[in-house]
Amino acid sequence: SLDRNQIDSSSRWQSETLWLLVRSSTASNTLTWHHFEGQSDTAVPTKIAPRASSMTPAHDAFCARLITDSIRTYYAQQILEPSVRGFLSVLEKQFARGDLYLFELLQNAVDDGADTVRFAIQDNTLQVSHNGRRFTPLDVLGLSSVGLSTKSRQGKRTIGFMGVGFKAVYKRYARVCIRDGTYSFVYQEPNQNKSGYGWVMLPMWKQLEDGAGSGTMCHFSLEQPRGGMQSVLKDLSVLPVTAPPLLGRAALLKKEGSSTGGKWTLDWNSKLYVVERARIQLYTRDDRSEIVTVNITDGQGQERHYKWLFVSHKFMPSEAARSTYLHHTKRSHSGTEEVCGFVNLTTRSTKAGRVHSVLPTKISLPIPMHVQGSWLLSVDRQEVQDLSDNAWNLDILKSVPLVSANFFRWAANEKLEDYTALMPILPMPSPDNPDATEMLGQSISLRGLQRVLFSQRILPVAVPLGNDSMKAADNSTGTGYYEGQHSIWVPPSFLKWLSPELLRNWLGKRPLRTDLMGGAAYHPIFSSVHVLGQLCPLPERRSQLRNEMLEGPLRQPNAQTALRLMAAIGAAYDTHPDFITIGQHHDANGSKAGKSTSKNGTSNSAAAPAVACPALPALMRAWPVFLTADASLVTLDQIVLPAPDFALVPTDLAPILRAHLIKEETLQHRFGNGKKRGKMRGSGGQQKKSKASLQRLRPLLEEAIIKADQASAKADNNAGEEAEASTEDQHVASFLRRARSEMPSNVVDVPSAVSNLFHSINKQRGSLTEENLSTIMSISRYALETENSSLLSYVLVDDPNCSGPGAGMKLLPAGQAYVGGSIDEGGSGADLENFAGISLPFLSSKYSSMIQDSFARKKFVKLLLRAGVKAGLSVSASAVVDVERDRTTLQLILPKLAEGELPPVRKKVKCEVSLPYYLGTVMRKKYSLVDAELSTEWERLVRSMSADSAVGFIKLLLQLPVENSLRATPTNVPAAAKCLSGLSDATALVKDEGVSTNKLTVRLAADVAVPLRSRLYYLPPGQPGAKALDIAEARFVGQLKALKWLPCSLASSNSESTPLSLYRPEACLLDPDLNRPEMPVVHLPDPLLRRLKSSIIAQSLEWGRTAPPPPVTELVKLAHEAKCLNFDDSRRAEMYTEMVSIWTAIARAHLRGGLSPDDMRTIENLVRDPSNLF
Repeated sequence: SLDRNQIDSSSRWQSETLWLLVRSSTASNTLTWHHFEGQSDTAVPTKIAPRASSMTPAHDAFCARLITDSIRTYYAQQILEPSVRGFLSVLEKQFARGDLYLFELLQNAVDDGADTVRFAIQDNTLQVSHNGRRFTPLDVLGLSSVGLSTKSRQGKRTIGFMGVGFKAVYKRYARVCIRDGTYSFVYQEPNQNKSGYGWVMLPMWKQLEDGAGSGTMCHFSLEQPRGGMQSVLKDLSVLPVTAPPLLGRAALLKKEGSSTGGKWTLDWNSKLYVVERARIQLYTRDDRSEIVTVNITDGQGQERHYKWLFVSHKFMPSEAARSTYLHHTKRSHSGTEEVCGFVNLTTRSTKAGRVHSVLPTKISLPIPMHVQGSWLLSVDRQEVQDLSDNAWNLDILKSVPLVSANFFRWAANEKLEDYTALMPILPMPSPDNPDATEMLGQSISLRGLQRVLFSQRILPVAVPLGNDSMKAADNSTGTGYYEGQHSIWVPPSFLKWLSPELLRNWLGKRPLRTDLMGGAAYHPIFSSVHVLGQLCPLPERRSQLRNEMLEGPLRQPNAQTALRLMAAIGAAYDTHPDFITIGQHHDANGSKAGKSTSKNGTSNSAAAPAVACPALPALMRAWPVFLTADASLVTLDQIVLPAPDFALVPTDLAPILRAHLIKEETLQHRFGNGKKRGKMRGSGGQQKKSKASLQRLRPLLEEAIIKADQASAKADNNAGEEAEASTEDQHVASFLRRARSEMPSNVVDVPSAVSNLFHSINKQRGSLTEENLSTIMSISRYALETENSSLLSYVLVDDPNCSGPGAGMKLLPAGQAYVGGSIDEGGSGADLENFAGISLPFLSSKYSSMIQDSFARKKFVKLLLRAGVKAGLSVSASAVVDVERDRTTLQLILPKLAEGELPPVRKKVKCEVSLPYYLGTVMRKKYSLVDAELSTEWERLVRSMSADSAVGFIKLLLQLPVENSLRATPTNVPAAAKCLSGLSDATALVKDEGVSTNKLTVRLAADVAVPLRSRLYYLPPGQPGAKALDIAEARFVGQLKALKWLPCSLASSNSESTPLSLYRPEACLLDPDLNRPEMPVVHLPDPLLRRLKSSIIAQSLEWGRTAPPPPVTELVKLAHEAKCLNFDDSRRAEMYTEMVSIWTAIARAHLRGGLSPDDMRTIENLVRDPSNLF
């Protein structure tokens, strides 16, 4: 009431002037002073200048008691209101933790400007005291009220805006005594309290003790603890590690610029904390940093020292934020607001930071940085009010990235040499938006942070120390600070192996010192071009890199520098999160295979999307690090690279083979005639570089690469033992593995180099030289030692037409040579040579010098067979890839199919399906006919062989594995198992020269069953694999039917000396038939004949279907031969026997009417001439 007549007129109010503290309404937080001047009946509002700087009371204890009693009288009525009682009942449940009161008292002391605060247990009470500002009537009113704040913005009092913070004390204590030398009052819970929490609003005056009025400390005596003193000790057992530095800094900030002391002291139950500020650095008007030291002395006198780094940023709150602040606090806001980030420099903890509003909340941040701000909190001060609809809190959160930028400003100012603990403070960009981060459920823009890093000289970069201009990386690397726009991200390995100046001159910008950042070197913040330059795509500065590699008076490129580049790149891929995978490789298109195990230092789960880190080029061919023989610097797709197997080649052989990494005609095309380099079309229509455009590496670089491969191979072989390979060699080997995997077509292995060498020797005119022979034999011995059949792509064969040092020998492809008796004594090679004589190119006897015993002989023969040298019949498999393109073939097979038409095929094919015998791929909507046939040279040999040599041919024929299944399955046709199961085969297709693109031919290996049936392969709908339809007998069977290869005699002939003739299967019998005496019978040694009868080949042929024609022609030839013989010639006796056999056959043909009119005339003319008779 503002009416003097309604105010208590007791003697204690009788004075010249009466002052009143008036609240405008119960819903308002506005308080004003009114006074009655003299005997006036009207109260006049009056402004009173604040005395914030004064630490002495503005009135005496008598006035203090009047104020306290009036507040008690007022609230004794207010607590009876239902709305207040309801609020108090809710308030009782707001404080989940019993120890929150400690931090409320601490913060109140800081708000009141205290630089000394003390918590001590005395006589079963907790005594809290501080030397801050003394109480005012507003303070007493604020401690007693709820929903009323007495803390103004001008005083920077930052907690308890609803007047409920102090009420946390009553959750633990039933009695609280407060005094400061002027005021002395107590809050006491009534005995057997049944009225709820109303007593916390009723201050009761307590008489000051003698001498208390002269004190300068504010005292809080907390008595009658709920749970006893054990609960109080438990409350005091833990002081958040962030509380002393944060509260101490806040207290010292209030004294900034004053002449008072620069320390803040906290006595926490005998543990003394002394906080000081140091090294305060201002970067901009809104950004600064400082060091806060905390010295701790425990009860035993042991000391600990901690350093905290504080960085702060000021921002201007938005209009929406100021409106939200006014709505929640009932106070308006003007000017800027400060957000502070702080970390412990001593412990360098990587744990998640906490949100602080002077005191810690329970809200964790995604970065190891604590954030202090004037957050709008829940009543218990443990939660931040919902960010989705609280613009004030959201504005504070949006400033956090700019706060983290100040850590880089501080690091640059301090010239920090270890960024490992600092890097995690940078916010992690979102997977779906690299310019934003997810923080407390909100998407926060990173553009401000990116602008700071891009435009200010705060990023650490590598610079040379002094005038050292060494090209190799060593201890000459220093740290400078540049803007992101003049810097470029590089992996840490670049700074280990390459000098700062080389990187600067090559890449055009200063390299970021990622080697100082530990696992955070790949932080995704550095993947943005809005922060700094990127390696992907690689800057086009090849000429600058080559200039950096020149050395010596002749200014020649240094191969060792090229090797260091490879080591740096290899190590970069080995440690990059995107390339640390299980069995991962990059194919030619840059796609990756393998499961990722690490991303930015942590495990990657399938559910969590990956955050992009700074990228390396996906393809190794992007790096121009290969020095060529002509001193050019080129990329992977322009050179030939020696394969790792060169590391195992004997030292005397290695230089010879390295000289043939490229075929001789390729070099001639490149350097000899000056023709324009051509391009050829590869699969898929992509243009590929011609072999003529490829170059050899510089010899020194080739040697260094092979040395690195040797060290890597030695380390692999000594797995489990101490590795002897240097780190550089290991990373060079890693680089080479990736390069070879990406461009296998440019990798030349030892067998390919050997083939190029042999090809070169074979192109030389004239006979083999001694040097040629020595090289060939050295390679052959190395092949035998390593059991590597691919080194025998060419072999020496006998050739009587050759002269010179290599007289009687020449070099042939292994597939054209045969194992003879000189190498395979007593084996199939001997049988082959006995059968063919000199008609086939047999291996030279020079190889015999390599064979020491029978074991070595067998080993060498086995190696030769694997190399493709033949020791028996040569059978080839062929495929008409697309039957519909070959009308002749189509007309032949259509009658063999059901309903005379091709079956339906699959419309879509998800994977490639390989034809059997490595004949290529079953294509969608195509039909392929697979057949087998005797090779041309063997067909020629069979046509010209004698009856005696036929035995050898039959032995070789019966050695062939064959299959004759009418229904092809993976079991009975193993060669087609993958095709029928729907699998692909990566084995290269071997094509015969001179065949059309629609027909492919391969020679069957000795252990592959020869198919005796031709089959149509296609992809039917509704099944994963191909299907094979039987069409007819294979051409191989047709050849055996058409050729004369069976030595026969007439069934009636009992003489062992009866001459044998060769017949087709259909013109002879395997066993004599008395009913068909005219039919010839196969004449073979009994074991061989039994093998022939039981063979699948014999079962596939037709026997004795037609009688042989009468041997009239043979009779004429024999008669003419007889005319030329002398009477005593030894041949005459043999001729008599043959003549009898022929006339017998003619006579039998005449009896069955088998002589034609022409035959009859020929015989009559022969008989009429007496000279033909003998």
